[in-house]
This record gives sequence, structure tokens and C-alpha cells, in this order.
Amino acid sequence: LFFTTLASSDPDESDGSYVFLFLALIAAWYAKVVWSRVPYAASTLKCAVRAVRGNFGLALLALGTVPVTVIYSVFWIVSAYGASTWECMYSTYPADSSFGTDDTYEQ
Repeated sequence: LFFTTLASSDPDESDGSYVFLFLALIAAWYAKVVWSRVPYAASTLKCAVRAVRGNFGLALLALGTVPVTVIYSVFWIVSAYGASTWECMYSTYPADSSFGTDDTYEQ
């Protein structure tokens, strides 16, 4: 399918195949450039896996704090939103309340 659209005489059909060919050439060039670094990356990965297995409790603690942090952030976002809309909700103050009795407050 790729080669038939590449060889197509209709220019509207072959535009996507040139982009695919360009990206495939970039991927092949990148693989050739980094191929010599694969053994080093593999040894680094083995060392990292050994470290995580040796300290598995620490890894679980790190993963367990993620939901706590998300809940904490959502709580403060909701609180900040509530505080920012407080005045909008109560823009008309009752006459017997303490709001609006100060001379510096002007509505």
C-alpha cells in the first residue's frame, strides 16, 4: 500500500507517503546513531532494576504518595475556587449583618 501510493501519479494520494518515508528515514538514522550505546543502556537498566528490587518498600512508598498528592492538590484547588467565588455568592448583604457597616466599605 505504501509503495503503490508512493508511485501514484495523483499528487493528492502520495503526499502522506512522503511524510511517512521521511519519518522512517529519520528513525533509521537515529537507530544507527544510538546503536553503539545499547550495551551501556542495558547495563544501566539492569543496575536500576536491581536497586529497585533491593528497596521495593521505598518504591511502593513513592508510588503510594502519588494519589495522596493528587487528593491534596484537588482539595486546595476546590478550596481556592470556593474562596474566590465567596463574594460573588453573597454580593447582596442583609441589613442586619455586620457586612457593610464599616465606612470604608462601599458597594
